[in-house]
Amino acid sequence: MKRSIGIVALGIAAMALARTAATQRIFVIGDSTVCNYAASKYPWAGWGQELSLFFKTGTVTVTNNAVGGRSSKSFVTLGQWAGTLSALQSGDILMIQFGHNDRTYTDTTRYADTATYRQYLTKYVTEARAKGAHPVFVTPMNMNTWTGTAVREVFCEKANDYRAAMIRTGTMLKVPVLDLEKKSKALMDSCGQVYMAKFQFMGLDTNEYPNYPTGYSDGTHFQEMGALANARMVTEEIARQPSDSILKLLAPLLAPTYPIAVASTLASGDTITRSTRLPKGATMTAKVKAAKGKTFTHWLKDGVKIGTDKRYTYVQDTLPHSLLAVYQGATVGVSQRVVPSERLSARMTAGALRIEGDGILGTVAISDAQGRQILSREVPDRSVEFDRKTLPNGVLFVRSWTRGTTIRIVNGN
Repeated sequence: MKRSIGIVALGIAAMALARTAATQRIFVIGDSTVCNYAASKYPWAGWGQELSLFFKTGTVTVTNNAVGGRSSKSFVTLGQWAGTLSALQSGDILMIQFGHNDRTYTDTTRYADTATYRQYLTKYVTEARAKGAHPVFVTPMNMNTWTGTAVREVFCEKANDYRAAMIRTGTMLKVPVLDLEKKSKALMDSCGQVYMAKFQFMGLDTNEYPNYPTGYSDGTHFQEMGALANARMVTEEIARQPSDSILKLLAPLLAPTYPIAVASTLASGDTITRSTRLPKGATMTAKVKAAKGKTFTHWLKDGVKIGTDKRYTYVQDTLPHSLLAVYQGATVGVSQRVVPSERLSARMTAGALRIEGDGILGTVAISDAQGRQILSREVPDRSVEFDRKTLPNGVLFVRSWTRGTTIRIVNGN
């Protein structure tokens, strides 16, 4: 009997070992834009802190060894690399992002010109490969610095072209490069400086967050939503190169992301969190900066009233969602600020409300301006009509779960 128990125990241990062996280990090294932050610093976060969310549950383990204030040079000279190197095993992935502190020429402990930067990148690669690990470069993301209306790409400037130095080193050593610098520039071009300051970087208003009662102003580091955006862009770069000999280990493990459409009942004037996509388990934060003379009243989530604070947070599940910032007295017809993942339209005809999509609508729900659900129906088709007489007059919110969109429309004379 004891022998049988021992055999069973050994079998369980072997299965556990097999599961562990099948889990891809990822080590991340870098600076304060990458590292983990304690709850006392919230909403401050680094992209390495959010990275594991973008992989399927149980497929990876992420060890984030990034340290604030480190450059490619000081991560070695101050001892962090030795600890990381000793932990690396054959088959591990090592993600490397430096650059922010390398350009700090006033601090000799950190400063590394681009030639020195390349030497340290080469050191990481050769020593990691000697352990059987696979290095991956990540170019440093942009800071919230602008020349007029143009993003100032500080890591591409003539004397500080750390992006080019990393790409050249990657080409020479055959290391895959995830170009976060260019991805972040595209995001910043799309959003603008003011939005980036208040919704992505650590530009916090007085009393906006309990940890920062007097506010905070920082154009280098990120709020949680900014860290999530950078982690998403890192994984988008992985998905863009699925045939790379190293990245093909990670590309199949990427988790699906789900659309979150964010809109306002105002046609213009206020600033709200932009629509996005997030994986299951990520914390979604929607914020609104009210337009002058306008009174924000509440949020609708999927057509249901969920909160009156200007900042609303929830943990993303596996469904698309919509968030609508509702203002007092706003009477526009259909919001033009909804950014759906797929097309959805709703219009009133003489006798009906007609809803159309570019695919199967799935669950369609209609709610009023107070968040009360009027009806819900499964629609296994691309369109549906509801008798206008069965719907109350006033503002209505049409929601399609499959399309991931909410549209505001008015039923009246």
